[in-house]
Amino acid sequence: MCSSDLGNAQALGYGPDRLRVAAGDVLGRRVPRPPSGKGYDLVFLDPPYALPVEEALGLLARAVDEGALAAKALASYEHDAAASAAVDAWLAAAPFRLRSRRSFGDTVIDIMEREEHS
Repeated sequence: MCSSDLGNAQALGYGPDRLRVAAGDVLGRRVPRPPSGKGYDLVFLDPPYALPVEEALGLLARAVDEGALAAKALASYEHDAAASAAVDAWLAAAPFRLRSRRSFGDTVIDIMEREEHS
């Protein structure tokens, strides 16, 4: 998936000076640091639907704790529609806010933005 994402970004005019892609299985592991040393601006989460929401979104919490996310980072999270209430409960206590929710049958894609809590 990452090679097609990189190709799409390059087709839009984003070269290696503005775009870095890091991919991997990071659940339960340390979040990889962005190559530039700056935080990630965009995160795509597309885990197996059977993975509990708290575990999938725990990646975002770890990324914040480890300084791997930019201040206003966006995260796209694809999940089963039945998990929406659990996502909302997670968001209520997380440094993220829901910007958009789109449903496609039993599939939901949430766009979340990192917020700084005072």
